[in-house]
Amino acid sequence: MTATKPEVALKLREEVFAQRSNRSGNDEPLRVDRPRSWILLSALGVIAVSLLIFGFVGQLPQKVAATGVLERVGDVTVQSVAEGQVRTLHVVEGENVDVGDPIVDLVGTDGHVNTVASTFSGRIAQLFASPGKVVFVGNDLFAMIRSDVPDSGDLFAYAFLTASDVNKVVPGMVVDVGPLGTSKYGVIVGTVDTVSDSPSSSANVGRLLRNSSLADQFVLTTQFFVARIRLEPDANNPDNPSGVKWTNSNGPPTRLLADTVVSVQIQQGTVRPIDLVFGN
Repeated sequence: MTATKPEVALKLREEVFAQRSNRSGNDEPLRVDRPRSWILLSALGVIAVSLLIFGFVGQLPQKVAATGVLERVGDVTVQSVAEGQVRTLHVVEGENVDVGDPIVDLVGTDGHVNTVASTFSGRIAQLFASPGKVVFVGNDLFAMIRSDVPDSGDLFAYAFLTASDVNKVVPGMVVDVGPLGTSKYGVIVGTVDTVSDSPSSSANVGRLLRNSSLADQFVLTTQFFVARIRLEPDANNPDNPSGVKWTNSNGPPTRLLADTVVSVQIQQGTVRPIDLVFGN
């Protein structure tokens, strides 16, 4: 049987509607990224370019860190050669003493009293012992300023450098020196004066530390080279008790003593970040 014209027209209409309902991928709406995504990508691109530029033209400070001690001509710190408890102090800070004057009495574990006398003439700068305090061999008892040695006023720091760091340090480099417990005053300005060519012996380190047993432990694990650092005097303020120039203020209101432990930051200069990446 042959389909009539109305039936053919109806069938064609159904096929057209079927094709329209089956949409191809080209009929899908165009997706557009929101502005937030473009802003994020742009920001990441700017950061990447900035880091690349900084890697080639930027400069990072290079420093050698070390530990050291202060040294001043005429200053001396006296340490205990015996163990005991402090019974009596015969002096006060600022008092002048002569050779042989008693300074402190120590009572040993056997009840025997040992009197520590001054082996120099001078002025008591600081007392580290107090009645009732127990001291051991090597503990500081008192510090004094000797009157029998001309005091040039020059204050030095000695930095202990490892073998891997000594080749990075040369005379003339600027140094930041921070005595223990004085961070609120900033740091002392100094310059490298000399650098030792060979490792320091235990005796030499002991002379600087004023403690031979501590020096033996200090050089037991590694060899140290010594750099002498001249600290810049405070020429604009002659009444400055410390006598040296500080970065933030006039420094502490007391005299800096020999044997004071210091942290040392020796400024080598600057380096490009890209050189650090490739090890140049």
